[in-house]
Amino acid sequence: MLANKAFKGYENTCKNWVLSITGAFNGTTRTYFDGMNYFVVQFNNWFDIPWLKNYYNFGFDHFNISWRKIGIWGLIDCLLGNAGPFALGDWILPDLTLQGSIKLNNHLHMFPNTYYFSYATKRTSNVLGIAVPSGILGIHPLLFIDIRKMSL
Repeated sequence: MLANKAFKGYENTCKNWVLSITGAFNGTTRTYFDGMNYFVVQFNNWFDIPWLKNYYNFGFDHFNISWRKIGIWGLIDCLLGNAGPFALGDWILPDLTLQGSIKLNNHLHMFPNTYYFSYATKRTSNVLGIAVPSGILGIHPLLFIDIRKMSL
């Protein structure tokens, strides 16, 4: 975006402003393990519980998918992928599949002065011989099961 001068009013941008980028450039098999499950995100926004959204907000408020606004039929429409943030296909999980990363990488330009890093990691602690996520109290309750699966 810097190389393409994509920021209106800032035409003096330069591709060399970025020294390195870190990401899952080649995809991850983790997306298949979870089945690209986005129901947690949908329900978190639909229930619209302030303390829960303050704890972890997925940033989809502008889609107005609160139960107060769309009701149960609107939720069903979102879960079927006909409405809401996932209807457009512009979200991270499809890009993190192996096929999605290949498709995405075919449209990206690499720059010789930028370093690209891609790595996998897990953050766990050993508690009584069982691997548990580090900082267990900082995990969103709706994501705990998936986080627990990742720590195995």
